[in-house]
This record gives sequence, structure tokens and C-alpha cells, in this order.
Amino acid sequence: MDPISIASPTTPAPKSSPSLTIPIRIHKPTARLLSSMVTKLNKKNIGKKVKADHVIAKALGLLQEVHFEEIKSATYSSADQLEIEFRKYCQLHGTISKDEFLKKILSAAIPQVNLPTQKVESNPHS
Repeated sequence: MDPISIASPTTPAPKSSPSLTIPIRIHKPTARLLSSMVTKLNKKNIGKKVKADHVIAKALGLLQEVHFEEIKSATYSSADQLEIEFRKYCQLHGTISKDEFLKKILSAAIPQVNLPTQKVESNPHS
């Protein structure tokens, strides 16, 4: 005879409600500023405590498109800015090579320097 295994009834794990919060990473100076704002806002005698989430939610709601552009442009490297200007130029003036574009930029930014030819003078005291 084959042994019969008796399975104990499994109890389902208690389902916990999904958390409404997530951890995020911010720089320490930003965290200090946020913490000081929350502390300042909580210096009141009545009412619920203000949480960091309240401050962040209000601040995010105040951002406008101009702020998004400022934030984006602050993250561009010099190479990124060059690429953006190159694409703009190609849209307005037609496609050119990046090498030609760089020549145009350099010729406008740095005036041509004509160095006079140096004459070798003989030393009269020799």
C-alpha cells in the first residue's frame, strides 16, 4: 500500500493593505530644509501635525511649466546643450554636418586672429 499523506489545511496569510507610502531618496540639505519647514509649520497649539508629504504635495502643485524647463536645462551637460543647439540650427537652416556647425560657432565666437609675421632682427651689439 502507498502511504497516504494527509495535508493540513493551509491558512491563507493575512492580507495586509498595500502601503500608501514609498521611500524616496533626496539629498541631505533638501531633507534638512524640508524637516525645518515641517517643524516650523507644527509650531501651533491645535490641529493635526503637518507631515512632510503635505509640504511636498503643496509645493508640487505650485510648479509651472517654466519651472520644469529650468529643472531640465539645469541637468544638461555642455555636450547636451551643443546637441540641442545643433538640432535647432538644422531645423531652421537645413541639415549640415556637426563639423560645419562647430566651424560656424567658432568663427562667430572667436574672432580670427592674424598674427603678424615676426622678423628676426639682428642684434646690433654683436
